[in-house]
Amino acid sequence: MRDYLTTRGLRSLKPLIIARQFLPPIGGTDERVWNVALELSKIGLDVTLCMRLGKQVEKNRGPHIIEMPPRPQSAKMPLWLIQLIAHSRFFDVIQIESFDMLKSAVFCIIFKPLIRNCVLVLHDKHWPCDPRKIGLKAKLEYLVQRIVLNLYDKIIVPGDELKRWFLNLHGAKFNDKFLVIPNGAPTLDLRRYDSDMARKKYGLPSDAFIAVFFGSMLFRPNQETVRYIYDISERIAKRFEKLTKRALLFVITGKGTERFQNSPFITTLGFVDDLFEVLTAADVCFIPHEPSYSGPHVKTLYSFAAKKAVITTKDGIKDMIGVKDGTHILLFDMDNPDSIVDALVKLAADQDLREKICNNAYFYAKSHSWRDVAIMYRNVYKNLVNSNKGVFESDTNTTGVV
Repeated sequence: MRDYLTTRGLRSLKPLIIARQFLPPIGGTDERVWNVALELSKIGLDVTLCMRLGKQVEKNRGPHIIEMPPRPQSAKMPLWLIQLIAHSRFFDVIQIESFDMLKSAVFCIIFKPLIRNCVLVLHDKHWPCDPRKIGLKAKLEYLVQRIVLNLYDKIIVPGDELKRWFLNLHGAKFNDKFLVIPNGAPTLDLRRYDSDMARKKYGLPSDAFIAVFFGSMLFRPNQETVRYIYDISERIAKRFEKLTKRALLFVITGKGTERFQNSPFITTLGFVDDLFEVLTAADVCFIPHEPSYSGPHVKTLYSFAAKKAVITTKDGIKDMIGVKDGTHILLFDMDNPDSIVDALVKLAADQDLREKICNNAYFYAKSHSWRDVAIMYRNVYKNLVNSNKGVFESDTNTTGVV
């Protein structure tokens, strides 16, 4: 535990973020949690972050980091919780995310009398349809969720569709509690990456047209996407080669992808330390998502930040206001694999179109940075503390819309 008696700022805002995620990040939710905490720290907040830690974590990169026990049933969990409770008076806001509803309720019941300002972040739907119509277990979970919504002061979701889903389930009376804060993208110096060197490093052919999909296999829609790629890869690659006289190779990377076997048309890389190095080696990013439970997707924004052309289904750009087919991305229909070939061929044959899409996507990502997202979070914290008559020294930057 850090020494809470030594504070960095006399009354800088002190949020405690508890997330059952991994550090270093291995998935989109991990990226959101870490980058929000990092950017909040950069703009002057005294952030403490509780996550599950890997072996190569640097603990001096901005937020104070407390290791969370890896499993809820761990013998270390009670001691960890007692230590947090003992130091809770030093925090202004507690933010809980990625736990199930019952654990989220327990956290709020424990900490609300001590910290007062409680924020819940919901990343996904919990059911594919109305839980009140699909069995007793789902109905009970629905009731627990309703209790949780009443307990927390604010609930943050990444997209308008997710907000509408919860309001349709629980009623418009929760409208003022729900806030939409989207996912963001990193700001990169792409000049430090080299496509030829990246292809050589990962053993990728220098003359192939490469389409990359990335994502952690801990997220079920990503597993379904990889299976889909295996189903259509041969047909797509052969037709692409017939039309362009170039080989097409699908590259799949992310936590858990190493368990999939390579084929003449697919190369799997498993988890990589630098995702953008792999994206540098790609010609396009390929995002064939069925309708999923959340959005906007980190993978789409990160592809944009890498200045790569993206071909995707509509789900890949869900809740991304202003993103247009033919301007920022090319859309295709998963039920019509020939539409995938058409999009790939367009990008392979039309250099001007490809550059236009890459540039527009890149500037979109720059206007949706993690720093902008962090400012939105900070404004939520400030409003909560002020509404509960907290006193702290606010900074003068109040940009950002929630």
